[in-house]
Amino acid sequence: MISARGRGVGVPARALNGVIALLVGRLGLPLPGLRMLRVHGRRSGRLRSTPVLVLRRRGRRYLVAPRGRTDWARNLDAAGWGELIHGRRTERFRATPVGGDERAAVVAAYVRRFGWLTGRFFDLPRRPTADQARRVAGRHPVFRVGATLLLSLALAGPAAAARPSFAIPAGGLPEDAATARATLREASREAPPGSRTRADIGYVLRLADRHLGPREPEGRRATVLRTLQVNAWYYARRGAPGSRAIIRDPDGVLSTYWERRGFAVNPVATAGRWQDLNAGLSPERLASALLPYGVARRAGRARFLLWEYYDVPDVPGAIRPGASGMAQGRIAQLMARAYHRTGDPRFAAAATGALRAFQVPVAAGGVRSRVSTPQVRRPRPWFVERAYPGASPWKGAALNGFMVTIINLETTGPLLTSRPQPRRTGPREQRVRPRAPGAMAGGRLARALARAGEATLIRYLPVHDTGRWSLYGLLTPGRPWASYLADENYHCYHVTLLRQLERQAPMVGFDQYADLWARYARRAGVTCRRVEPYLGGGAGLFRPER
Repeated sequence: MISARGRGVGVPARALNGVIALLVGRLGLPLPGLRMLRVHGRRSGRLRSTPVLVLRRRGRRYLVAPRGRTDWARNLDAAGWGELIHGRRTERFRATPVGGDERAAVVAAYVRRFGWLTGRFFDLPRRPTADQARRVAGRHPVFRVGATLLLSLALAGPAAAARPSFAIPAGGLPEDAATARATLREASREAPPGSRTRADIGYVLRLADRHLGPREPEGRRATVLRTLQVNAWYYARRGAPGSRAIIRDPDGVLSTYWERRGFAVNPVATAGRWQDLNAGLSPERLASALLPYGVARRAGRARFLLWEYYDVPDVPGAIRPGASGMAQGRIAQLMARAYHRTGDPRFAAAATGALRAFQVPVAAGGVRSRVSTPQVRRPRPWFVERAYPGASPWKGAALNGFMVTIINLETTGPLLTSRPQPRRTGPREQRVRPRAPGAMAGGRLARALARAGEATLIRYLPVHDTGRWSLYGLLTPGRPWASYLADENYHCYHVTLLRQLERQAPMVGFDQYADLWARYARRAGVTCRRVEPYLGGGAGLFRPER
């Protein structure tokens, strides 16, 4: 906050700040570098506004606190994100604290640029060097202004082709398991012998027989029951689809079709708003729909929540509860977003429960593998897209899924560590929503997991680089080691994800691989469009252009 005194904001400074708020925040006058910062109070939860000066340096933007750890700096550090306002334009951003040499260089550049206005708060000459600034940089918090996905639920992924979809109307599902079973048995009798329809129905009935018993966890029974109901609704009307298909149930939960397995509840597609089929639902409504499907699991002393899958893609007919790091990351982000909007502690607990699965090894039912290769001998954590206990840790470790998961984890952190948004109505003192127990710890865990994932990814990007193209994964079921090249859609998707990761973790080296892989595409006559992730999952967003 701009102030004439070092100890706090005096009356003249408050008046000046009010004038600046009018000129910049409402009228949007073009005053270079000056913006209104809006951030949630770390204690009150209310939105606080203050004028700030935004420094541009080497293609990046920074906020510096001239008066030290003032309220706005502490609030921004606690929330992890804020908004910069200029007239009618509001930009939501991720705030990353900066330290070390970068912090000293930014403080020096800030004094050189804005010293005429704020230089009295720094014990520095008018044009200091980074070495001079290093002596005082520790007193002045510095934040890097970065892109944020706080308004998104997941990154859209490539789609090879449009897929038919079906929506179940309200009241359309069979009432209970017995009705659904009877419906499916009747549909199976009417299907031709040896048909895919009979195979699909047989798989779903075996799944229900195995996992609908009273001894099964509540979340598993809920997931399998919905799978049974969705298949009963579909096969009562038609035979097996000729291609991949998606069904949206009345709650917005998506089920996807797999040959000889029927339709299965798909947490990745649902939380990712695949093909915008549930885009009309608010985060809290969609999170409420997915809450019952979280399966309470234990691994030693660790307790976590898992949104399960039951098929094993490369073993036809197999039924086995399994996990997905990509699903856990998307669910954590969705639940955290719902918590941030409502303050409902159920959503915070669900987000934290989903995050704890990243601390549990795949062998114990979690989604954390320890991977190594001849090129990188030291084992490092990898969050696998589909977990295969007992198999190679690289099985199911798709590159795009790992990158999306890291981005989801990074976005989850600020949503849990900042206070929930205040209520819009009611007495002022009742509008503040308290933090949910464990939400702060969950947010810190999300950030730590994202950092660990980034460190692993930068080590293994060279292993996924053939010198001409990127690999989809190192060990994909049904293919030899390091032989599965990404198709054009996924190669361009890799480029887009790397550019997002560079904004999330600058100076790690993700931009170098984004540029390199974009050059590979151009040499092949493909242009990867430089597009931003957006709310939804529409097909073809990352489709390359020839």
